[in-house]
Amino acid sequence: MFFCLLISLFLTWFWAFVFIVKYKKNGGRVFLNPTFYLSCVSFLYLIFPTLVIFLLGINNPMLNYSYESNAINSYLSLYCFCVFVFFYVISDDPVIDINTQYSNVKAEKWILFIIIFVIIIYILNISYIYSSTLNSIQYRMDKYHFFESVIVSHYPKVLLISKLFGFLIAYKYYTTKNALWLIASIPFLYFDHLIQGRTITLYVLLPSVIFVLYNYYKYALILSVFCVFYLGISSLTREVSHGSIFFTMFGEFFATRESTSYVINNNYHDSILHLLSNFIYSFFPGYIGYKLNSYDVSSYTVQLSNLINERVGFSGNIIGEAYFYGGYVFSFISPIIIGFIYRYFSKYKIDNTYKLIILIMLCSYSIWFMRSEFYVTFGSMMYMIIFYIFPILFIFNRVKKHAK
Repeated sequence: MFFCLLISLFLTWFWAFVFIVKYKKNGGRVFLNPTFYLSCVSFLYLIFPTLVIFLLGINNPMLNYSYESNAINSYLSLYCFCVFVFFYVISDDPVIDINTQYSNVKAEKWILFIIIFVIIIYILNISYIYSSTLNSIQYRMDKYHFFESVIVSHYPKVLLISKLFGFLIAYKYYTTKNALWLIASIPFLYFDHLIQGRTITLYVLLPSVIFVLYNYYKYALILSVFCVFYLGISSLTREVSHGSIFFTMFGEFFATRESTSYVINNNYHDSILHLLSNFIYSFFPGYIGYKLNSYDVSSYTVQLSNLINERVGFSGNIIGEAYFYGGYVFSFISPIIIGFIYRYFSKYKIDNTYKLIILIMLCSYSIWFMRSEFYVTFGSMMYMIIFYIFPILFIFNRVKKHAK
């Protein structure tokens, strides 16, 4: 493990050095590079826990797995981080070249205002209906099951609406450069507080955070530290405790790692054909994909939840996903595939809003790829962009052309 820790430290410093060089050269453009976020979150979810556990000797395991499986997880994590750092080194920070002259025409303002207003009323209505019930539930696990079985059942598009709302707020912030639009996110943050979650908060705020970092890149370090500690402090308000303040705040990074060690230790596997099937049909609407998917199998995160007896807080990551579907071979191939996908979408010049939105969504979804699974999540993201976001942008563009 000494060699693994040494290489991890070296790669971390090298990654930081590359970022500083790019930052001094390109300024805020570094925060439009999706490969930066891929490598950044891979450090937080893969390398940071390894350093804490094996270098500092601090750990609070909640699942049963051997030292050997944990060490294998560390080496696979190091390899994955190394691949992502390589793709970050060879990547270019994108340049935005979009004319926003007609982005604030009166008709578009009204369309956006109405859509955002309706969505806010929708989430406020849900909060009002269930606030008393949720406040009376003591444990987060019970709130999670209530959310899945009641709220999602009665309001099946609540998560999708959160994702779309995050896009709309980010789009409005980008076109107006007015941070006051972020105030509209408060009802969603309140609803997420009711269910003691962070998922909706991340869906709503992450796209805008990327634009904030781009516009105020000189304060990026302060903003980034604030975001990380906000997520940590939000964990302290939840019921789940990991034995200490440190693990309660940052247990997210360790829990996803533990699930991978657990999968490796028990040698859990599924067919690569099931992964391909789930990946292909994730590009379709849920109902159609479910009907067409002849294998009728659940995603990795769902299967993982069942393997760990559905304990809340143990999500997957891209290391566990690759090992689960293809063993060590796919664990070595998968990071390269992901790196090339990121490179493909980030190498072109951003000369229209469609490209910009794909880039921003890829940046903001990097955390979801790392804390759950890549292939199905990526397909679902592209489905949302193509069938929901692009039609909205098309309407806006038609309004702009008419205004000209």
